[in-house]
Amino acid sequence: MPALAQPRATAVVSPDTLREVHGRKFSNLNKTYMLPADDKEFDRLNIQHIMLRVLLGGLLPVPDEVVRGLLAHENAAVLDVGSGSGHWPVDIAQQFPHVRVVGFDLVPARPAATPSNCTFVQGDAHKDLAPFAGQFDIVHCRAMAHSSLDFSHIVREMTRCLRPGGLFVLCGGDLGLCNVRKQRASPAESSFVRLLQQVRAVDETRGVRARSQDFPALIVSAGGREMLEPEYRAYHCPIGWPGLPEDGLGENGELLGTLMLRNAKASKTWRIHLQCSVLMKVWTQTFVPSWTPLLVSQGHPRASVDEWVRRAEDELRGPSKMMYTKWHYSWAFKDGKTG
Repeated sequence: MPALAQPRATAVVSPDTLREVHGRKFSNLNKTYMLPADDKEFDRLNIQHIMLRVLLGGLLPVPDEVVRGLLAHENAAVLDVGSGSGHWPVDIAQQFPHVRVVGFDLVPARPAATPSNCTFVQGDAHKDLAPFAGQFDIVHCRAMAHSSLDFSHIVREMTRCLRPGGLFVLCGGDLGLCNVRKQRASPAESSFVRLLQQVRAVDETRGVRARSQDFPALIVSAGGREMLEPEYRAYHCPIGWPGLPEDGLGENGELLGTLMLRNAKASKTWRIHLQCSVLMKVWTQTFVPSWTPLLVSQGHPRASVDEWVRRAEDELRGPSKMMYTKWHYSWAFKDGKTG
């Protein structure tokens, strides 16, 4: 299991590349991306990184032997687009000291004790990835679909950064929740869901169309013939409750039995679910207020937004509603015959 406490990341950009919007710092390079770029946001992204690593059981959704095979050669290289708090590229660099690792972001952050084989580059993925064409064995991108009005263009640019035979990985979370049956929760079930509904409506008004569940089709359409058939997997992470030990167990008996497994004999699945649920609850509590600047800047009265956020935060502090967040992973290899 990764450590729950990791070194805090700090931005590695000049302050004049940031602007303030309703009390939070944002990048000046791309005004479409409306989540902050400040210490609070880096802390949230760090929690998100730990949670997803626990959920995956690693850093990537493919077997470890596949990753080792891709990175076995002397000039191996990995690119993380939208590197956020910087912990994903740092973790890769620590696992593979011979590999050149690059974190790329509008506001890149460098964790303390970053290894020498990991560097960070500031740039806009819409237009600044061309110098990296054909240089990387793995290109990884997480939680960036809402950063662009034309995410398919960014996907196209990222796949061009791959070497023949390289691996491309996309990850994104739903702007919605699932109930205990793993069905999409309605706004009537949750104040948090109602807040996310407002965020989705604003995204649609702004022209943000990319959806994480559509990643396989996006890789096919944007990556072109060079990309082989993509694979896909969805992960459900419980918020503040341990979840079900196996998918599909929705009966109250199984659920109550699971909730009683609070002893040293708990299964590995239980411990993973419990750790993920704690991380996810902390993450959602930091995630909720991050949307305030977007909602206010799009014309919603500040008092209304504050009330939506307050109700969502109250819900998250109270007894769990037995909800899940849903995370989508899709990945594909570049044809080894291209070049």
